[in-house]
Amino acid sequence: MGTGPPDRHRFVLGLGTQVRAHVERRFATAFDRPVARLRDYVGALRAILVAFGTGEPLRYAGEFYEFSLLPEFFRPAADPGSGCRSSWLVSTRP
Repeated sequence: MGTGPPDRHRFVLGLGTQVRAHVERRFATAFDRPVARLRDYVGALRAILVAFGTGEPLRYAGEFYEFSLLPEFFRPAADPGSGCRSSWLVSTRP
């Protein structure tokens, strides 16, 4: 976080693996390879942002996630300056 004014065209999205109890008991999902799942999710999110920014078709096929549908109704106007310029991933444990 900087001390200057925020850029009005950017946002910060925090992602994490959550803890085992919440994943298994609250969301009824297997807590299997959380780091690999998060890595694949970040790859999918980057592909979605590229499709938003360039207008190119959305095509992402990873180990856990696959995305190919982006109807025109949900597609924002192409903005070549948009997209994902950097990703920060942090953890609470090694």
